[in-house]
Amino acid sequence: MMPIGPGVSPRASLAGGDERATAALLAFFDTQHMAPTFGSQPWQEQAPQLKVALDSVRNVLADGDAAVRHRAIADLTQQADAITNAPDIIRSGTIDPGFAAQSRPWLDAMQLWGRALQLTAAGLDAADRGSSAASRYFADAKRLADEAAAIKTIAGATRFDGPIKIADGVLDRFVADAPAMIAVAPVPDARR
Repeated sequence: MMPIGPGVSPRASLAGGDERATAALLAFFDTQHMAPTFGSQPWQEQAPQLKVALDSVRNVLADGDAAVRHRAIADLTQQADAITNAPDIIRSGTIDPGFAAQSRPWLDAMQLWGRALQLTAAGLDAADRGSSAASRYFADAKRLADEAAAIKTIAGATRFDGPIKIADGVLDRFVADAPAMIAVAPVPDARR
């Protein structure tokens, strides 16, 4: 294992200094950032980097012109691809096989959430172009989100067994809210 010392982060050490694996780990850790507190608000917000990116997409879709919306959806697609690909990169790029093994359900859930976000981005793109295909993309995104939300922890491996949470309150809300972010004009009935 790479030593931890001045200028070497524990995350880089876990990835053996590999930049792609480090970036994938940082994306994963962002989805696991929330820290609860005894008050009404967490002392560390969940998925702060992802939240900024998704909030930016929301704002652009609400207020941006066509070119800006197109760019935001393209950026969202790249973000979704990074989330989808991160688990495989982590599995291959970490030098601690125990970490990858213990993280398996979280990585599986992250990959499904990434796929749900890919379909959400495709739905937003279709909606932005006025295509009725948007509703199919959104329906498939919801199905994958439901599958991801059903993945459970490894029994006895964590203090609290139960469903895996990936960027909870951030990613799930975005996927759920996306169908209403861009209105799709109804398809005229050809029988009229």
